[in-house]
Amino acid sequence: MKRHVNGWETIARYLKLRGKQQQDLARLLHITPPAISQVKNGCFLLSPGQLATIINYLEFDEPAINEFYTELFNARIATDGRGREAKAPELPPNWRFSVTFRKSGPKRRAETYRIPLAGTALLDHYAALFESLPDYLARHSDEFLWVPEREEGLCALRIGEEMGEAALTPGSLVLVRGRSYPDPGQLCLIGLLSGKVVLREFWPEGKKVFFREASDHRGRELVVTRRGAARQIRWVHPVREIRPRDDSRSV
Repeated sequence: MKRHVNGWETIARYLKLRGKQQQDLARLLHITPPAISQVKNGCFLLSPGQLATIINYLEFDEPAINEFYTELFNARIATDGRGREAKAPELPPNWRFSVTFRKSGPKRRAETYRIPLAGTALLDHYAALFESLPDYLARHSDEFLWVPEREEGLCALRIGEEMGEAALTPGSLVLVRGRSYPDPGQLCLIGLLSGKVVLREFWPEGKKVFFREASDHRGRELVVTRRGAARQIRWVHPVREIRPRDDSRSV
């Protein structure tokens, strides 16, 4: 492409594409038709505002905008500002800049979602039969946690000293699905009638349900019948994620 201080090659192409004439540009820029001829011949430079007006009027697409400003940038650097070749250009003749046009604006913050958060001690009065865990936490706790993905029924519990074993350090966060029933083999957080909270894998087998220790946690196996579960267990929620204490972030 031949360098032109006003990017006329691109302008001419879009005039034809949009069915416009040079006199239309003259009216747009509030200048005379002879002045447009001077623009075409590179006798004077269009201002940044005039260039932007032409781009909007002729509806340049993004590749055309990049091409247009690339031509302008290279042409105006290599001239004396009036369209004539500079006597001592700064750049070697075979060099060429490439301009990429991007819309400016504030950097978009990554989208996050708020879920209810509370310490496990708050669950002393939680009755799973009458209220879902997310609703209970939202009603009784002012704390919340930001997570990167939206999931219905997700909530977070901060492990307290009442954890029945050394599986998790107090202060760790466990994200649980508070409105879901566990699938076989899924790790669950379980509240016992004794007040302890334990981690076990859920394994239903006929009339019995086995809550077995996970491979990376220690603790005895719990065995309950479906009919007698209420005499040992207050609530069971499947675990989505565990965040050890050092990785816990609450607001």
